[in-house]
Amino acid sequence: MLTITRIIASPKITPSSSQIAEKIKSLSLTGILPAAPCVSPEPAYPPVPIAKSDWDSLFAGLDAGRYDIVCNGVEVTDERAKTYDFTEPYGYIHTALAVRKDNDEITSFEDLKGKTTANSLASTYMELAESYGATVQGIDTLEETIQLLTAGRIDATLNADVSFYDYMNVHPDADFKLVAQTAEASHVAIPVLKSED
Repeated sequence: MLTITRIIASPKITPSSSQIAEKIKSLSLTGILPAAPCVSPEPAYPPVPIAKSDWDSLFAGLDAGRYDIVCNGVEVTDERAKTYDFTEPYGYIHTALAVRKDNDEITSFEDLKGKTTANSLASTYMELAESYGATVQGIDTLEETIQLLTAGRIDATLNADVSFYDYMNVHPDADFKLVAQTAEASHVAIPVLKSED
């Protein structure tokens, strides 16, 4: 049985991973545990602290045993499933492709060949951009990525459709548009290190 005592999330990911982590504290980790709550309302169980870190260090902390779970909109991939067990998915996303509003040259993922994008290092977005021939510049936050995009310092960026919609809801005059998205939705779940049992 896994006892959750340390949760890691990135406050820089939108929608807020910290909000997701707070909600997770009261949910059962079905798929890993038989309905074992992360936190009980009973005083016998202390509150679970939520640490905050950048995306590219979340898995290193999990691998090193500094954290028990990552609450951060983590997509389930075959590669990650080799190292981690996942809860049942709590969300589904499509990866969307964004360009400046005046860019008519990039209309699909295939158009990324030879272009420059900005994405979090080791993210599925970075991997997808590289698979289409883009050069990826490492960046920490969606806000920084959008700034590079609208300033014309990168050609495009990839991220979760919901993250872009959240950003556009807050910044309706933002100078970018979504031109494509993946056909299949990705599962989003909570990873934990595989048990040795």
